[in-house]
Amino acid sequence: MTICQRIEWAGQGLSRPFPEIAAAGCCDGLGRIFLFVAAAALLLPLSVDAADAESAPTPDPVSTPVSVEAGSGSSPSFNLNFDTLLKSEEALQPLTGLNLEGPRRTEPEFLLRLDEQTLFELQRQKLDELGLYLLADPLLVPGSDPGERQRRRWHLLERQDQLDQLQSEITDAFGSAQGALRVELGLRLGDFLLRANKPHEARTVFETLAEEVATDTGIHQQILERNVRAYFREGRYSEALRVARGVEVKYSPDQPSWRQLLGLVLLASGQSGEAVTVLSELSSVEARLWEVYARWQGQGLPPGIALIQLGEVKIPADNSRVTALRSAMIAKIADTPEFSDTRGLALEALAQSTVELPPLVQIDAPRQLIETYSVLAEPLFREAEISLDNPEGITAYLNQSGSQSDVSRRALAVSLLRLAPDRKMSDVITLWLIGHLVEQGLNRLITFFFIDGALDVDVAQLHPEAIMLLVDEALRGNNLPLAARLQSLMGEPPAGVDHGAWTVRTARILILGGEAVRGARQLGDWLSGIKQITPDSLDRVMQIMFDLQFIGEHHLALRLFEIAAPLVQTEGHRRELFFWSAQSWYEVGDFALSAAYYLESARLAGERNPFWQKSALYQAAQALESGLFYDDAAKVYSRLLGSSPDPKMQAKLRYRLAQIEQQRKRDLSP
Repeated sequence: MTICQRIEWAGQGLSRPFPEIAAAGCCDGLGRIFLFVAAAALLLPLSVDAADAESAPTPDPVSTPVSVEAGSGSSPSFNLNFDTLLKSEEALQPLTGLNLEGPRRTEPEFLLRLDEQTLFELQRQKLDELGLYLLADPLLVPGSDPGERQRRRWHLLERQDQLDQLQSEITDAFGSAQGALRVELGLRLGDFLLRANKPHEARTVFETLAEEVATDTGIHQQILERNVRAYFREGRYSEALRVARGVEVKYSPDQPSWRQLLGLVLLASGQSGEAVTVLSELSSVEARLWEVYARWQGQGLPPGIALIQLGEVKIPADNSRVTALRSAMIAKIADTPEFSDTRGLALEALAQSTVELPPLVQIDAPRQLIETYSVLAEPLFREAEISLDNPEGITAYLNQSGSQSDVSRRALAVSLLRLAPDRKMSDVITLWLIGHLVEQGLNRLITFFFIDGALDVDVAQLHPEAIMLLVDEALRGNNLPLAARLQSLMGEPPAGVDHGAWTVRTARILILGGEAVRGARQLGDWLSGIKQITPDSLDRVMQIMFDLQFIGEHHLALRLFEIAAPLVQTEGHRRELFFWSAQSWYEVGDFALSAAYYLESARLAGERNPFWQKSALYQAAQALESGLFYDDAAKVYSRLLGSSPDPKMQAKLRYRLAQIEQQRKRDLSP
């Protein structure tokens, strides 16, 4: 059997797999997976030469199927082996009631219902869509607290980024609430608005609450602290400082979160010395970064020392927010020519980050990175006497990794690319830069430079090899639509790449990237133009048909199976094409043709491939049953029943026969 044999007669029983499983499973390594193989593997030469005929496998011992005579009855004979009830005294024991001799049950009564633990587990596993569905109907999880259900729903809405819906629901609840519930909802609404970067709306909510709970000291303090945060987020630092000093005088809070906020308000208001005093009391990683930054801003710390101290702060590897914060501080502090390398590295890190920076250290990383590159590249132009008319000399200089820092070489390449006088020079520099970024693990910069448009490069005009590297980067990021768009920019394979391998790669990318018709047409055109293909290569081609089946494009898959048929050279592929075509005919609702194709696959398998044969026969019987060909389905099931020694399979086949008999009776009843 070949590697495309994905469904076989299993010893323990026969079953028609669910379409998803049938589409995804594959024996001997060619799984119908929804992933791309590595680009190098995809580009291996795909030979179109003839292959040796498949050697005949050794026949497996198998029972001779029972022949089914025309018109013979198909009523099943169940053998359930019920014991006679009066055979022994134990047979008359009652089936219900308590066991008086055993201990009484102490565990709670089991009920077939969902409960709070179900919701908790869904939230833990981040299955938010299902969680929202269950929370929407109180009858699905009876007994849960309505208030807690609502809080969980809001949490999931925010995690699902359904912010407009969340704001609407909390606002409505806040407007109609009274007493302590109104305070709780007001704080929740204001906090959400702050997280949603709507500080003015948040402050409006907090000020409304402050008037309503002026006599409640604890709640009033919480509201004023949030008001300070809202003013700070708005950039109204003087108002934030005024309210913050009032909170300090009246309540003297000592929570670390408040002390850090106070320190940032002081820093933003120009009170660097006082900010250092407040921040130095804290021990968190973020507070230590802010303390160093405040000392530098107050001119109490030279830039070089500040950069060293920032670098000495140990940040957990998974804390991307604080890592980006430090990069922004470094970029701010290293704003002099002597620290250009350091500044360039920090700006590169920010260009690859998606973290939103605090207002105090916000920086236009894309623009300033290009400017810093220019500063780094300028002395290299003079030292190396680089000529824009000498691509080979430029490449040789860029490849001298020991002469300059990596960031300086990148800066030079970017600057040269912006000055390149012609297509040849541009291609040379682009290929070097992309290859260098891949080698250095700076893959996000590839997207930043060439996809996001930081270098103002027309991707369609890039060298084909450069576009291939961009496609690979898109695939690594699981961005299939982008990969398909980039792949479509190349009308033919680059020099040295096999046309067949190129076609298969392109078809897969297009199909899984949302352009199934285009990908199938391209593959079909290529298959129609070749005379021979090796069996191994045909297996790779058939993976495209499996991709189409996986995404439900069965008509396209059937067309490609038909085109590929004349190229088949082995018995295994002949029975496979009939089998998988039968599956697609079944999925499009042509049960008669599906059954006929399954039966042909079984015939081609013969007794030398009993597992494949029986699987095809069982699928054929199910297709006949689905097509209401009950007599024929019963005959095929009966044939299988006679050749199956497994009791479980026999029971399953008898059940199918019984179902057919019941359907016949229903059809005959008036």
